[in-house]
Amino acid sequence: TVQPSFRQSDWPKLLSDALKSLTAGLTERKNEAKLLLLAAVAGEHVLLIGPPGTGKSLLARRLAALCQGKCFEHLMTSFTTPEEILGPISLLALQEDKVLRKAKNYLPEADVAFLDEVFKASPGVLNSLVSVLNERVVDNGSERCKIPLWCLVGASNELPDTPVMDALYDRFLLRSHVSYISDTGLRGFLAQELTDTSSVQAGQDGQDGQDNDFTSFTSFDCKDCQEACRAAQQVAVPSRLLRMVGALRRHLEEAQPKKLISDRSLAKAMRLLQVAAFTMGAQEVSEIDLLLLRHIFEGSGQHGADGSMVVKWLLEHCFSRHEEDVLRTVQRGLRQIQAKAKGAKSRAKRILLQKLQMIHRVVEEQVGLWHRAEASIHYRLRIAGLKSKEAGFSWLEPGDVQKMADKLLPQVRQVIGFCESLRSQVMLYFGLLEADESAASLPSNTLGYEVDEQALLEVPGIGRVLAQLLLSRFGSLEAVLEAAETDATELTSIPGIGPRRLQQIR
Repeated sequence: TVQPSFRQSDWPKLLSDALKSLTAGLTERKNEAKLLLLAAVAGEHVLLIGPPGTGKSLLARRLAALCQGKCFEHLMTSFTTPEEILGPISLLALQEDKVLRKAKNYLPEADVAFLDEVFKASPGVLNSLVSVLNERVVDNGSERCKIPLWCLVGASNELPDTPVMDALYDRFLLRSHVSYISDTGLRGFLAQELTDTSSVQAGQDGQDGQDNDFTSFTSFDCKDCQEACRAAQQVAVPSRLLRMVGALRRHLEEAQPKKLISDRSLAKAMRLLQVAAFTMGAQEVSEIDLLLLRHIFEGSGQHGADGSMVVKWLLEHCFSRHEEDVLRTVQRGLRQIQAKAKGAKSRAKRILLQKLQMIHRVVEEQVGLWHRAEASIHYRLRIAGLKSKEAGFSWLEPGDVQKMADKLLPQVRQVIGFCESLRSQVMLYFGLLEADESAASLPSNTLGYEVDEQALLEVPGIGRVLAQLLLSRFGSLEAVLEAAETDATELTSIPGIGPRRLQQIR
């Protein structure tokens, strides 16, 4: 087995350095740079849409240089032919009555590609690109050949407006609308340009001009990204998140204007979330990570969007009541066991114990699930720089992470409290049933047992159920007192016995 070049713990530092390289000398392009990096690591294609002079081409070229693979770049026009993209026809092959392309130094040999003004190409070129982006294959003569293309970046000043263009648009999993620099950042941008000596060169075009600021300090390539994608398959995706994504899809399909999400995009989106979580150093996908879906689920050929609808829905529905319904079902099961336990015979109690064991497994699973969910939220806050001075790497902006965490944490903590309460009830019912089973083997009027029980009932906070649980565990009051003095760990492992109750027993 070949060991990967980088461990999971290496990726946050690698990506932080790569982000610095991509955004060097650029103003307000951090989000777009993160999206390009995510596409490159996940092996997906990304589309940058925006007016001229906003740095789209510059970012794409920097990404190609960063990935260290073979690169292909082309400016598309309505006169672009397939030969300019896929390679010219081989004249030597024609002499042998074969139509083959000379693909060297063209798109079929590239690991990373950049196509500027991608929607300006002719229909013939666009149709060829659909199979290139989706299946990563090209037709060469009578054969359909696999190509090594890992990531393609498209840039356009306009949205597609024909069915052929819509098909190509759907093949770009990630999309970002690049705007001009805001009024807030404009002053810093102009001051930087006025002091930049390279800006006086002829032909300089602001953020799309000659690149004198870029220096790559990273050392990962497409092969490393492929290894990361394979490792990311081990990242857990909780079932509650799958339900949320399905509900979000239905919401967008019912919205006005309607936004249809293809099955292909849905499946790729979930794999991309795994990669995003893995490269941040996380062990499972969190509700907070779903904010990345704004770059996948919104927008179509006719209706571009900034993702605000997706973000708004996620903030309003980030916690599903389905999870509480599961716990309430467990609670009803416990009440039924409690009701049937009174006066039940020995065989009936054994059946109730079996049911209680099943409930116990469900409760323990829920406790672990929600503790992991809480830890995931705190981890996202930490790497976004919101809980510690030393931030890690986050695909999301701190403000978005904080908003989502503010919505989630109170709900998650409430469910954890509910889970812990159910667990305590389960343990008490275990003790009650087991104590009754033990008592059934003794004379019902055993004086010593009743005296011990009455003595424990005099301890503040100990009721009949807890007293019976203690006696069933230790056998007698004397053994309980001895445990309090010599083995407090075993005693405090019983639900309801904490440091204060232990001191009262002593």
